[in-house]
Amino acid sequence: LIVLTTVIMHSNGQAKQIDNALNRANPNAVHTFTGYGTTMPSEREYPIEGTPYSEDEFVKGIIYHHHGSQSAEMRYNIYDDRIEYKGKDTVIMVVGPDKLIKKIVIGDQTLVVELYEEKGKKALTYFIRQDSGKMTMLTKKTISLKPPQFGKPIEGDIPAKYVRMPDTHFYKIDNGPLV
Repeated sequence: LIVLTTVIMHSNGQAKQIDNALNRANPNAVHTFTGYGTTMPSEREYPIEGTPYSEDEFVKGIIYHHHGSQSAEMRYNIYDDRIEYKGKDTVIMVVGPDKLIKKIVIGDQTLVVELYEEKGKKALTYFIRQDSGKMTMLTKKTISLKPPQFGKPIEGDIPAKYVRMPDTHFYKIDNGPLV
C-alpha cells in the first residue's frame, strides 16, 4: 500500500502537517479521520438523522492513482465529498478529490475526479461515472445538512438531519468541459 496521508486531524479540529512527496501539491486531499473537524456539537450530544454516505457500510474498493493502485474497505461520504477507507489498526483514512487519482471503484460504482464550478467557485470533486467513451456521462450526488432547531413549541427540539438532494447529471465529450 502506498501511504497517502499528509495531515492528521485531531478531535479538536486542529491539523498537523506531515511531509509527503506524493501529495504536496494538495495537502488537504488526504488526512486521518477522527471527526468532522467542524464546530458543530458531537453526534452524542445532538444526534443527526440520516446519513452522509452513499452506502453506510464499508465495501471492497480500489483506488487507482499515478503510482499504481491500492485496495481497501471503503465508502463515499457525499456530504464531505471524501472517500473513507479502513487503514492499519482500523484507523479510518480519508481521501479528498485530487488529480493524482485516476479513478476509485467502490462496489459497482466508479468515481472520478473532475473540476466543478458552483456559485462562481471552482474545485475538484468526485463524480460517479455512469458511462464512458467518446462521451462520458457523470452524476454529482449532493447531501445537505439541515441544522437542529431547539425549543420548538409542542414539537420540542428537532435534531439536525442529512437530506439527500436531487442528483445532477453532466456529460463531457473527450477531454472537454462538463456540460
